[in-house]
Amino acid sequence: MCLGQAGDEEICGQAMICFNDDRTGFQGSIKSEDNTMYVITGAKSKKRRNANNEGMGYSYLMEGEEQLGMPIFYDIRVVDCDIGEEYNLKRVRGSIGENATFNCNCLSFTVDNIYIGQKADMMVQQLLGHSMEGFHKSVQTGYISMRCSVTSNNSHWVL
Repeated sequence: MCLGQAGDEEICGQAMICFNDDRTGFQGSIKSEDNTMYVITGAKSKKRRNANNEGMGYSYLMEGEEQLGMPIFYDIRVVDCDIGEEYNLKRVRGSIGENATFNCNCLSFTVDNIYIGQKADMMVQQLLGHSMEGFHKSVQTGYISMRCSVTSNNSHWVL
């Protein structure tokens, strides 16, 4: 379930995604088939509320109740490192588990490898040049495909 975010831009390629300890957030990179580099980040969506300020049941989990196998919704941001275009997907349904899973018609991620411990830390250091404090529970690599629309265009870059 992506809330009206599927668009006509397709980003496909190899991804390295680093999840935090409780799987409520992630960050990583995507190298597309045409060698364009993207940064991808995701955070647990805020629990939606109706007019009476009551939870509408979309998130299923209250803060701190994350458990393996439970569904979770992520707000995902992808930025093109070359030209600064930004893409956003809101409320992408995922699952907290050993492998990253997303249940959305506009995003597919197939996990090829999972790394933990020192190997995960080395991969993050190698790719990003720094440690990601709290974001090294697991590093997952694999093929990602997403359809989205540009939400922000930072065309004026100054060095």
